[in-house]
Amino acid sequence: MAKPTQLMPKDLVVGGSYLHTNGIFVRHIDAIEGDTVGYHDQYGQGRCSKEAFLKACPSLASPEAAAAANQHLTRIEQVTSQDALTVRDEANSLTVYAFRNGFLEDLHAIGISWVQTELIGPRIGGRIICSR
Repeated sequence: MAKPTQLMPKDLVVGGSYLHTNGIFVRHIDAIEGDTVGYHDQYGQGRCSKEAFLKACPSLASPEAAAAANQHLTRIEQVTSQDALTVRDEANSLTVYAFRNGFLEDLHAIGISWVQTELIGPRIGGRIICSR
């Protein structure tokens, strides 16, 4: 496979499709105003300088490269949607991490009797605070 030629800022054209360096997606130029490029890809719209655009997308996207990038992205999206965590799953994971690796877990490991006698005393107001 031949190495693609290095594009220059003057080579960018409105309506052109350019392959990102990661090979996963293609950016399409919507407008060029001076040194600023307006583009869109599957993540949305963006603006950057011509140099920044060429650093991220250094080559034209051939139809074959665009199709391969689209297939790769489709496979990634399928795997992600099958194994995606809900907000509740993420919150539960963070809560478990915080309580399993924090002060409360250390207190539990020491034992309730130490907490009763040393920190709060065995009884407050005639009621038992902690018991096993």
